[in-house]
Amino acid sequence: MLSAYEPFHARTMRLDEALEVIVGESNTTILSFLPGKVAYFEGHAVGDRYLCVRQD
Repeated sequence: MLSAYEPFHARTMRLDEALEVIVGESNTTILSFLPGKVAYFEGHAVGDRYLCVRQD
């Protein structure tokens, strides 16, 4: 996990746990759960959420 919020930055945890702690917290965070393929982005603004999927 990459996060602007230091306690979350550079942590590894199960996906369900990671989503529980970051969704709605308004701390810019990126979760990579299939490296190079799928990531989740949570931004500072309410509703600023994206599922990022790389298509080859």
